[in-house]
Amino acid sequence: MAVTADGIRTLYPGLDRRGQADMARDAAFDVYLAFLAHHGVWTKTGLVFKGGTAVRKFLCDPKTFRRISYDLDFTLRNPDAKQHLPHLMSSTAPYMGCQFRLELGSHSRVQVTAPFLEAPLGVGFDAAEGRVLQHPEQIELQRRPIHDHFDIDPSFKVPVMTVDETVAEKLTRWHHRPLIRDLYDLSMLRPLIADTASVARMWVIKGHQAFHNPNKGTTTLAPAPADFDGIVNVPSSRDLSLPDLQFDTPTPDHAKRILVEEMLAEFSEAYTFCVEEIDDELEQWASDTQGEHIAAVEAAANDMAAQADDPLGHLFASKPTMAPHLSRLLP
Repeated sequence: MAVTADGIRTLYPGLDRRGQADMARDAAFDVYLAFLAHHGVWTKTGLVFKGGTAVRKFLCDPKTFRRISYDLDFTLRNPDAKQHLPHLMSSTAPYMGCQFRLELGSHSRVQVTAPFLEAPLGVGFDAAEGRVLQHPEQIELQRRPIHDHFDIDPSFKVPVMTVDETVAEKLTRWHHRPLIRDLYDLSMLRPLIADTASVARMWVIKGHQAFHNPNKGTTTLAPAPADFDGIVNVPSSRDLSLPDLQFDTPTPDHAKRILVEEMLAEFSEAYTFCVEEIDDELEQWASDTQGEHIAAVEAAANDMAAQADDPLGHLFASKPTMAPHLSRLLP
């Protein structure tokens, strides 16, 4: 049975038109991820799925995780594959009645047409070149009721950034620019963390790399909070934007405000380990505003990537071409 516009309305009768449109987008993501898996795109490109949509689709229990995410985020471990992404990640024929076209540019997007969408959809797409510090997990899509209406079995697997590394990335952004959606994700992911020491180490490494990235402006006083009060002294709920938090069930603003205040109240205790796990070396890196420890941080990142069996992590320092390897994978 195929997903249809009427099917979306029947499955989600309590949602208004915008909510039903969100769920149609959510279904389109499932079909697109199935398309990528069934065409071997993950192996051909070295992409790792991450970000809010990955958290919703693969990491958290759909019975409790309610946040809607609107974009698709990846880490591209094979930089030589970037020029081939529009070909590999676009459909040449309808797939489950849907068609996808990736357009790279300053604002890259996947253009989606589907029988259950009221109009063609443009989905934000980001595939930043880099490495992952932990080996990605091969995970099946979390089952939702809508999957009973798919033409295919959604039990395909996708390489997804680990919970611990996802938390480290979101902590980095929380420090640089607190967003209510990251607060929600961090609250939901906290019980799933496997190794707090690894999270703290990756958080400092990623914070240092973000701070000293020449392509991005700095928004904080240090790569990570120099005295680590930034973890404990979280923003006021009034400083966070409620429209930034969209749910897949109707939720009035006052209920969101209560939820945000509860999450903020629990946040300090939940992430105190970020303070407790910081040793002298990490503290030096966290407070390094002059770039004195760039080489040491990069070496630590390379070591973590190599230990995680990242096929490209140990090569990033010299960035040798991977074209001969890529040619054997591409059609």
